[in-house]
Amino acid sequence: MGDWIGSPKTIGFFLWPGFTVLDAFGPMEMFGKVAFASADFKPPPAASIKLVIIGKEKLVVAQEGTKIQVDHTFDDCPELDALLVPGGSPDDVTTQANDPAVRNFLAGQYQKLSPDPKKFFMTVCTGAFIAAKSGVLNGHTCTTNKMAFDWVKAHTAGLPIKWKCVARWVADGKVWTSSGISAGTDMSLAFIAARYGDELAEAVRHFGEWNGEFKDPSQDPFAQGNCTCDDE
Repeated sequence: MGDWIGSPKTIGFFLWPGFTVLDAFGPMEMFGKVAFASADFKPPPAASIKLVIIGKEKLVVAQEGTKIQVDHTFDDCPELDALLVPGGSPDDVTTQANDPAVRNFLAGQYQKLSPDPKKFFMTVCTGAFIAAKSGVLNGHTCTTNKMAFDWVKAHTAGLPIKWKCVARWVADGKVWTSSGISAGTDMSLAFIAARYGDELAEAVRHFGEWNGEFKDPSQDPFAQGNCTCDDE
Protein backbone atom coordinates (compact mmCIF):
# COMPACT_ATOMS: atom_id res chain seq x y z
CA MET A 1 0.00 0.00 0.00
CA GLY A 2 1.08 3.57 -0.66
CA ASP A 3 1.65 6.83 1.13
CA TRP A 4 -1.82 8.37 0.78
CA ILE A 5 -3.71 5.78 2.83
CA GLY A 6 -5.00 6.93 6.18
CA SER A 7 -6.40 10.43 5.66
CA PRO A 8 -8.60 12.17 3.08
CA LYS A 9 -6.72 13.96 0.31
CA THR A 10 -7.69 16.93 -1.85
CA ILE A 11 -6.80 17.22 -5.54
CA GLY A 12 -7.34 20.56 -7.24
CA PHE A 13 -7.96 20.99 -10.96
CA PHE A 14 -7.03 24.35 -12.45
CA LEU A 15 -9.55 24.85 -15.26
CA TRP A 16 -9.11 27.75 -17.64
CA PRO A 17 -10.92 29.08 -20.76
CA GLY A 18 -10.26 26.71 -23.65
CA PHE A 19 -8.97 23.70 -21.71
CA THR A 20 -9.58 20.25 -23.23
CA VAL A 21 -12.35 18.43 -21.37
CA LEU A 22 -10.86 14.92 -21.30
CA ASP A 23 -7.53 16.27 -20.01
CA ALA A 24 -9.28 17.07 -16.74
CA PHE A 25 -12.36 14.88 -16.61
CA GLY A 26 -10.58 11.60 -17.40
CA PRO A 27 -8.39 11.96 -14.31
CA MET A 28 -11.36 13.28 -12.32
CA GLU A 29 -13.27 10.09 -13.09
CA MET A 30 -10.40 7.88 -11.91
CA PHE A 31 -9.61 9.88 -8.78
CA GLY A 32 -13.31 10.14 -7.98
CA LYS A 33 -13.66 6.35 -8.04
CA VAL A 34 -10.97 5.69 -5.40
CA ALA A 35 -13.28 5.62 -2.38
CA PHE A 36 -15.99 3.78 -4.34
CA ALA A 37 -13.61 1.06 -5.51
CA SER A 38 -11.93 0.67 -2.13
CA ALA A 39 -15.28 -0.16 -0.48
CA ASP A 40 -15.09 -3.66 -2.00
CA PHE A 41 -11.82 -4.47 -0.19
CA LYS A 42 -11.86 -6.53 3.01
CA PRO A 43 -11.11 -4.56 5.10
CA PRO A 44 -11.49 -1.43 2.98
CA PRO A 45 -8.42 0.84 3.05
CA ALA A 46 -8.80 4.42 4.27
CA ALA A 47 -8.77 5.85 0.75
CA SER A 48 -10.67 9.04 0.01
CA ILE A 49 -10.03 11.85 -2.46
CA LYS A 50 -11.93 15.14 -2.60
CA LEU A 51 -11.90 16.90 -5.97
CA VAL A 52 -12.07 20.69 -6.21
CA ILE A 53 -12.18 22.88 -9.31
CA ILE A 54 -10.19 26.11 -9.30
CA GLY A 55 -10.34 28.91 -11.84
CA LYS A 56 -9.34 32.51 -12.26
CA GLU A 57 -13.01 33.27 -12.86
CA LYS A 58 -16.11 31.57 -11.45
CA LEU A 59 -17.31 30.27 -14.84
CA VAL A 60 -15.00 28.49 -17.28
CA VAL A 61 -15.86 27.46 -20.85
CA ALA A 62 -13.89 24.49 -22.19
CA GLN A 63 -12.58 24.12 -25.73
CA GLU A 64 -15.54 21.86 -26.50
CA GLY A 65 -18.05 24.44 -25.22
CA THR A 66 -18.76 22.80 -21.86
CA LYS A 67 -19.44 25.37 -19.12
CA ILE A 68 -18.04 24.65 -15.65
CA GLN A 69 -18.78 26.50 -12.41
CA VAL A 70 -15.61 26.41 -10.33
CA ASP A 71 -15.49 25.73 -6.59
CA HIS A 72 -12.75 28.24 -5.81
CA THR A 73 -10.91 31.12 -7.42
CA PHE A 74 -7.24 31.93 -6.89
CA ASP A 75 -8.17 34.04 -3.87
CA ASP A 76 -9.77 31.25 -1.82
CA CYS A 77 -8.00 28.11 -3.03
CA PRO A 78 -7.97 25.55 -0.21
CA GLU A 79 -4.94 23.58 0.92
CA LEU A 80 -4.21 20.91 -1.69
CA ASP A 81 -2.43 17.58 -1.74
CA ALA A 82 -2.06 17.73 -5.52
CA LEU A 83 -2.83 20.14 -8.33
CA LEU A 84 -3.50 19.16 -11.95
CA VAL A 85 -3.25 21.48 -14.97
CA PRO A 86 -4.94 20.36 -18.22
CA GLY A 87 -3.90 21.48 -21.69
CA GLY A 88 -5.52 22.93 -24.78
CA SER A 89 -4.55 24.42 -28.13
CA PRO A 90 -1.15 26.12 -28.55
CA ASP A 91 -2.85 29.52 -28.84
CA ASP A 92 -4.93 28.99 -25.70
CA VAL A 93 -2.10 27.65 -23.54
CA THR A 94 0.04 30.59 -24.68
CA THR A 95 -2.67 32.98 -23.50
CA GLN A 96 -2.66 31.30 -20.09
CA ALA A 97 1.14 31.20 -19.89
CA ASN A 98 1.28 34.93 -20.66
CA ASP A 99 -1.10 35.76 -17.80
CA PRO A 100 0.88 36.87 -14.71
CA ALA A 101 -2.00 35.90 -12.40
CA VAL A 102 -1.95 32.33 -13.72
CA ARG A 103 1.83 32.05 -13.50
CA ASN A 104 1.86 33.45 -9.98
CA PHE A 105 -0.92 31.10 -8.87
CA LEU A 106 0.80 27.98 -10.23
CA ALA A 107 4.21 28.99 -8.91
CA GLY A 108 2.70 29.78 -5.52
CA GLN A 109 0.87 26.47 -5.32
CA TYR A 110 4.03 24.59 -6.26
CA GLN A 111 5.88 26.40 -3.48
CA LYS A 112 3.21 25.30 -1.01
CA LEU A 113 3.37 21.69 -2.21
CA SER A 114 7.17 21.49 -2.39
CA PRO A 115 8.12 20.94 1.28
CA ASP A 116 5.89 17.86 1.64
CA PRO A 117 7.11 14.73 -0.22
CA LYS A 118 3.54 13.43 -0.24
CA LYS A 119 2.19 16.39 -2.24
CA PHE A 120 2.33 16.58 -6.03
CA PHE A 121 1.95 18.73 -9.15
CA MET A 122 0.50 17.19 -12.32
CA THR A 123 -0.01 18.30 -15.90
CA VAL A 124 -1.85 16.70 -18.80
CA CYS A 125 -1.07 17.35 -22.47
CA THR A 126 0.00 20.95 -23.20
CA GLY A 127 -0.81 21.92 -19.63
CA ALA A 128 2.92 21.25 -19.27
CA PHE A 129 3.59 24.41 -21.31
CA ILE A 130 1.69 26.59 -18.84
CA ALA A 131 3.49 24.96 -15.92
CA ALA A 132 6.86 25.31 -17.66
CA LYS A 133 6.35 29.03 -18.23
CA SER A 134 5.43 29.34 -14.54
CA GLY A 135 8.77 27.87 -13.50
CA VAL A 136 7.21 24.76 -12.02
CA LEU A 137 8.97 22.22 -14.26
CA ASN A 138 12.51 23.56 -13.89
CA GLY A 139 14.97 20.77 -13.13
CA HIS A 140 12.51 18.02 -14.05
CA THR A 141 12.12 15.45 -16.81
CA CYS A 142 8.70 15.93 -18.41
CA THR A 143 6.52 15.02 -21.36
CA THR A 144 3.58 16.53 -23.20
CA ASN A 145 1.21 15.96 -26.13
CA LYS A 146 3.18 14.26 -28.90
CA MET A 147 1.66 16.25 -31.76
CA ALA A 148 2.59 19.43 -29.86
CA PHE A 149 5.86 18.05 -28.45
CA ASP A 150 8.23 19.86 -30.82
CA TRP A 151 6.28 23.11 -30.39
CA VAL A 152 6.38 22.92 -26.58
CA LYS A 153 10.07 22.02 -26.59
CA ALA A 154 10.95 24.86 -28.98
CA HIS A 155 8.94 27.42 -27.02
CA THR A 156 10.51 26.43 -23.69
CA ALA A 157 14.08 26.37 -25.02
CA GLY A 158 16.43 27.86 -22.47
CA LEU A 159 14.45 26.57 -19.51
CA PRO A 160 16.15 23.80 -17.47
CA ILE A 161 13.64 21.11 -18.46
CA LYS A 162 14.42 17.73 -20.03
CA TRP A 163 11.62 16.81 -22.44
CA LYS A 164 11.09 13.07 -22.90
CA CYS A 165 9.50 12.05 -26.19
CA VAL A 166 8.70 8.35 -25.72
CA ALA A 167 6.66 8.43 -22.54
CA ARG A 168 2.95 8.08 -22.00
CA TRP A 169 3.64 9.87 -18.72
CA VAL A 170 6.66 10.81 -16.62
CA ALA A 171 6.82 10.70 -12.82
CA ASP A 172 9.78 12.76 -11.64
CA GLY A 173 9.65 13.28 -7.91
CA LYS A 174 6.66 15.41 -7.04
CA VAL A 175 6.07 16.42 -10.69
CA TRP A 176 3.95 14.14 -12.89
CA THR A 177 3.36 15.02 -16.56
CA SER A 178 1.44 13.12 -19.21
CA SER A 179 1.28 12.98 -22.97
CA GLY A 180 -1.84 14.11 -24.82
CA ILE A 181 -5.44 14.07 -23.63
CA SER A 182 -6.31 10.41 -22.85
CA ALA A 183 -2.80 9.86 -21.49
CA GLY A 184 -3.86 11.88 -18.47
CA THR A 185 -6.23 9.08 -17.50
CA ASP A 186 -3.42 6.53 -17.74
CA MET A 187 -1.25 8.81 -15.61
CA SER A 188 -3.97 9.20 -13.00
CA LEU A 189 -4.22 5.41 -12.63
CA ALA A 190 -0.44 5.17 -12.31
CA PHE A 191 -0.62 7.89 -9.66
CA ILE A 192 -3.33 5.96 -7.79
CA ALA A 193 -1.15 2.84 -7.94
CA ALA A 194 1.79 4.79 -6.51
CA ARG A 195 -0.27 6.30 -3.70
CA TYR A 196 -2.57 3.37 -2.84
CA GLY A 197 -1.16 0.26 -4.53
CA ASP A 198 -1.70 -1.60 -7.81
CA GLU A 199 -4.68 -3.57 -6.55
CA LEU A 200 -6.76 -0.48 -5.89
CA ALA A 201 -5.69 1.08 -9.20
CA GLU A 202 -6.84 -2.08 -10.99
CA ALA A 203 -10.17 -1.89 -9.17
CA VAL A 204 -10.63 1.75 -10.20
CA ARG A 205 -9.82 0.86 -13.81
CA HIS A 206 -12.33 -1.99 -13.66
CA PHE A 207 -15.12 0.29 -12.41
CA GLY A 208 -14.24 2.86 -15.07
CA GLU A 209 -13.96 0.21 -17.84
CA TRP A 210 -10.71 1.87 -18.90
CA ASN A 211 -8.40 -0.16 -21.11
CA GLY A 212 -5.32 2.07 -21.11
CA GLU A 213 -1.81 1.24 -19.89
CA PHE A 214 -0.88 2.45 -16.42
CA LYS A 215 2.11 0.29 -15.47
CA ASP A 216 4.58 0.92 -18.31
CA PRO A 217 4.86 4.54 -19.48
CA SER A 218 7.20 3.53 -22.32
CA GLN A 219 4.17 2.10 -24.13
CA ASP A 220 3.59 5.32 -26.06
CA PRO A 221 2.16 4.55 -29.52
CA PHE A 222 1.70 8.22 -30.44
CA ALA A 223 5.35 9.25 -30.13
CA GLN A 224 6.52 7.67 -33.39
CA GLY A 225 6.09 10.00 -36.33
CA ASN A 226 4.63 12.84 -34.27
CA CYS A 227 7.69 14.31 -32.57
CA THR A 228 11.42 14.64 -32.99
CA CYS A 229 12.91 12.21 -30.48
CA ASP A 230 16.33 12.72 -28.92
CA ASP A 231 15.69 10.77 -25.71
CA GLU A 232 18.84 9.50 -24.05
